Amino acid sequence: MRSKLSRILHFLVTTDVLAWWNSVGGPDLAREAYQVAGAMGKLFADVYPAKALAGFLGGIAGYFFPEQVTLHAFYATFGLIVLDMVTGISAAAVSGESIASAKFARTAMKLLAYGSLIIVAAVVPKYVVGAGAVETVSVNFMMSLMLLGESKSIAENAEKMGYGFPWLMRWLRARIRQAETSLQEPAKDHEEDGAAD
Repeated sequence: MRSKLSRILHFLVTTDVLAWWNSVGGPDLAREAYQVAGAMGKLFADVYPAKALAGFLGGIAGYFFPEQVTLHAFYATFGLIVLDMVTGISAAAVSGESIASAKFARTAMKLLAYGSLIIVAAVVPKYVVGAGAVETVSVNFMMSLMLLGESKSIAENAEKMGYGFPWLMRWLRARIRQAETSLQEPAKDHEEDGAAD
């Protein structure tokens, strides 16, 4: 672990980073990235179907995530899923495992499953009588579980690549156990209430 990190630090300290940046065509890459970003912005500004699609997706996001913090948690969840895929592929490459298209299919299925769970957590409390008070809590709780699971997976991938942090894994496992316990307590209370009737 130290050797990889020390090599990176050695490179950063001993290399003229600006000269290296210029030698790999950094300014051209930055200019091209800026032009691509400008073209994408122009696409959404000038093309009516793209505007309509962005408005439609924004409306859906506003329906499922009425609070800004919930929307940010959704973005974080999506970002961690993508990061988990990238670190998983990197870990497979470092450990010598073959990288199959099944890994990409698993990510697509994960996006579909997580998206479905978030939709259920957002829609059911809106329309089930008496469940309105838990609407934001249910969506936030679902995304919290997903964020913890993805974070644990990313940390495991980092360990496979030789950059593990044992304290982080212990902390994540403790948070997951805590979330599972808090999920089981209301179920026990509900079972006890049903048994009393």
